[in-house]
Amino acid sequence: TEGVMDQIFKVIPQKELYARTGIQFQPFNTIFQLQALQNRQPELVQLADRLLLMPDLFVFFLTGVMQAERTMASTGQLLRSSDNEWDLELLRRLRLPGRLLCRLVDSGTKAGVLSPDICRELHIDPIPVITVAAHDTASAVVAVPAADADFIYLSSGTWSLMGIERKKPIINDPAFRFNFTNEGGFNNSTRVLKNITGLWLIQESRRQWLRRGENVTFAEMEQEALASRPFVSLIDPDDPALAAPGDIPERIREICRRTGQVVPGSRGEIVRCIYESLALKYRVVAEQIEKISGCCYPVIHIVGGGTKDDLLSQVTANATGIKVIAGPAEGTALGNIAVQLIASGAIASLRDARQIIAASTDMKHYQPEDTGAWEAALIRYRQLFPDPV
Repeated sequence: TEGVMDQIFKVIPQKELYARTGIQFQPFNTIFQLQALQNRQPELVQLADRLLLMPDLFVFFLTGVMQAERTMASTGQLLRSSDNEWDLELLRRLRLPGRLLCRLVDSGTKAGVLSPDICRELHIDPIPVITVAAHDTASAVVAVPAADADFIYLSSGTWSLMGIERKKPIINDPAFRFNFTNEGGFNNSTRVLKNITGLWLIQESRRQWLRRGENVTFAEMEQEALASRPFVSLIDPDDPALAAPGDIPERIREICRRTGQVVPGSRGEIVRCIYESLALKYRVVAEQIEKISGCCYPVIHIVGGGTKDDLLSQVTANATGIKVIAGPAEGTALGNIAVQLIASGAIASLRDARQIIAASTDMKHYQPEDTGAWEAALIRYRQLFPDPV
């Protein structure tokens, strides 16, 4: 998709595209992938009958039904933010074929039943196939065990997806400037969120050390980080230099050289730099959320694999000054199940589902600590990596 964004912006200015779709600009969005395919292999686009994203493809394999689930479709930047329907005018202006698009359906609806071939192979009767909130973050947000609507969620894993749940999109100048996205959620809600690099930096650093013969565990990395001096070196986790696989520790050192900071040497210093930088990035994004929404939030709910990382949860509370509740770890799976139970009538509502998940999950609570030191670190972080203007 290299160069495709600029190609599209010549037809539809960036700000207009954001106003129409409310979606964050990412090179892997469907709109850019489809344009790239049209550029390079137009014959494939001509031959294609339908466009199915991965969750819709599995529904097709199971039932033979071709459809487009709305939470997943919303991420591709091809839906109107005003009504969550396909923006056919947008496609026409870009000369992309609207005939490829399937009928949009909501999560929590019946897609069909298992196909006769599958039933014969498994020796079972046809059973219903429910359309879940097909985007993994949409399902994870369903599983947030929140008691009320005023919360920030952080779906934490390789990526960090940080945002709020709203009835309508938030499309304004600050949201555009901060590159927030408005993606579909269960019950026609909107997930207003930002994509942030997450534990990928820890995972990839460990892979580099393993390649060098340093057989270190995550627990050992954490202990080495805790034994290192705090707030020596900071990075922007979303620095493009950190996006590709490879020698992340050395790239972190190069960023610190470039920004005139102390260059971390040991493993512990690298890991401490990553944890503190992630937490400060969460603080910056939490403040951006407050700016675009005009609201303050008393709690951050962390769901996903990152909930198993106690250090990450604690430094997130410290940096943001907000109470953190961590759990469940298998948020996407639980949200998937919850939508199926709601669709079947076994659970009455999303609120009931979240109460059940809260009662069934061992959640951990973290209160902010040492906030004065974190406030001082935030000042330095903002000087190094200022907000876009």
